[in-house]
Amino acid sequence: MPRLPRDFLLASTLVICSTAALAADEPTIYRCESARGVVSYSNSPCPAGTRTVRTVEREPTLSVAEPADKPAADAASGKIAPAKRKFDPYVENQRLSEQIAQQRRACAELERQIAFHRRDLAAAAPGRAASIELELRRVQDEFQLHCAKR
Repeated sequence: MPRLPRDFLLASTLVICSTAALAADEPTIYRCESARGVVSYSNSPCPAGTRTVRTVEREPTLSVAEPADKPAADAASGKIAPAKRKFDPYVENQRLSEQIAQQRRACAELERQIAFHRRDLAAAAPGRAASIELELRRVQDEFQLHCAKR
């Protein structure tokens, strides 16, 4: 077995030890505030005439890795990943047509409510007219928001 030179072993040991010492000696950061409210940051304790507001200990940054096999990890945790579907224009057109039809039905219902409140307002007693008018305005605003043609 070949022997490594003694100087090489000494140098590599010195590098490893100094790196470990540097990592262990990361400075604490001090947030100092003077009486006038001036904030300063330092790696040494706050000077006289200032107060330490907060110290921040330097810690190594954590790194969170995603699992290599995400679907398998989801299955193991009880989550089921959605199936990837191929885009089908016919199905998408049907879905959009149903949304449009549903919106039209909702708008027709709002129009019916507006007509009802208008008739109710015309026949209302003076003491009840304010609340009916308020409800009419609410329904008209909702109609304007969702159904007005742009």
